Amino acid sequence: MIDWLLGPIDPSRAHEVGPYLSWHGRLMVLAWGVLCPLGILAARFCKITPWQKWPRELDNKAWWHAHLALQYSTGAAMLAGLALILLHTGGGGTTHGYAGWVIAGFAALQFLAGWFRGSKGGPTEPSLRGDHFDMTQRRLAFESFHKFA
Repeated sequence: MIDWLLGPIDPSRAHEVGPYLSWHGRLMVLAWGVLCPLGILAARFCKITPWQKWPRELDNKAWWHAHLALQYSTGAAMLAGLALILLHTGGGGTTHGYAGWVIAGFAALQFLAGWFRGSKGGPTEPSLRGDHFDMTQRRLAFESFHKFA
């Protein structure tokens, strides 16, 4: 049975995955299966850390730096994987390819939205006013899109 499971679907043709395709897959798994979820987890669960002197120390930037580094790494791995598949296939018209373009588009919009998210404000900033602290319409729109996409 194991031979049947490991065998090709069509025994009359060889099943060979070249280096472009295999590295595309590895990079996309790294990006979307490892780095992106870790970045989301850092933003969700690491805002207060065990070594932080909370509540005296309110602004722990460790989560932010981890989130940013992991998400930029996700983008870099995704772009490298995208380049490999474009070199291999030229961007073919499969369902998988179309889904990939949609995901890449949402990723690009995430990066753009991050650059336009607005100012922070609050008790740790020189000015108390800020898009995040005041929850302006700009910040509400950013957060809605960021969480959805």
